[in-house]
Amino acid sequence: MAHSQQCTCGLEGHDHDHQHTHDHEEHKGSFVSVSTHDQSIVGTYRFELLRSYEEGSTLLSGLLKDAGEKVTAAGGIIGHIKAHMTSVEKGCVISVTDEESDLRPTYHNVCNVEGVAIVFGITTEELEDILLESLPIA
Repeated sequence: MAHSQQCTCGLEGHDHDHQHTHDHEEHKGSFVSVSTHDQSIVGTYRFELLRSYEEGSTLLSGLLKDAGEKVTAAGGIIGHIKAHMTSVEKGCVISVTDEESDLRPTYHNVCNVEGVAIVFGITTEELEDILLESLPIA
């Protein structure tokens, strides 16, 4: 089915075919993919948080908790919802003019997040909707 026909993934103006796994490429390297494995529904995700490590870890904890609450509210059972977050906060810019060196620190408030949600008792579509609503992917 073409993307524009009955698609609820939240991406406008993208043409791609839906597969049974409902894979969706997102903007800026972010994505969510949902599939089945044995009796479980497995959702994987990757996105950036434009926050410092401290802010990002606090925010991410709340986002994952929200996703878990939505899975439970939908009648699902949480097997595992987890994420790995990394951050490279510090850098520098070095400029040389007239044999003088000027070093200026830079701060990058970006955290990269990759994770998985393994749940039972809901559909792939329900998990996909939960991840897209709970996490800053769309």
